Amino acid sequence: MAQPHRPVVFLLRRRLPPPAARRTAPLVALALAACSGSNGLPDELVALLGGKGVTVRPTDRYAPASRRSGWIEIAPAPALIDRIVAALGLPECAADDAGLGLQMSDLGLRLDVARTYGLTKRPAALALAGGGQLEFLYLVHTKDNRLLLVAAYASG
Repeated sequence: MAQPHRPVVFLLRRRLPPPAARRTAPLVALALAACSGSNGLPDELVALLGGKGVTVRPTDRYAPASRRSGWIEIAPAPALIDRIVAALGLPECAADDAGLGLQMSDLGLRLDVARTYGLTKRPAALALAGGGQLEFLYLVHTKDNRLLLVAAYASG
């Protein structure tokens, strides 16, 4: 006995994903497209300095979404270093500062530090425009003439 012929529409319907997948797939695609993979810290650092009258343009940045910390690298200039130090009130730190060493290690930075300036313990100078706060911020000038801002969002 021959099987009855099924309409083509029936066959096409059978190959579609379930209704729940059809509803959520566009939302997942949109969410993935919106993710930049960054925790937003580089833009916050640029905005913090801009709010203090210091304009910087990062030449490199690293701030993975899975961490609270990150860094930006900016083109070094003696006048720029002095302006950042004055704008944020950064005191000079020892080049082998334990807190900086831990953060650089955590972020995969291996730098030959010449001079370091920094603030720790959530100072008011590190309050962010959106209401957030930085736990610490270090300005690191290396012996091979790189200039980095290393920072982390405060937790809790």
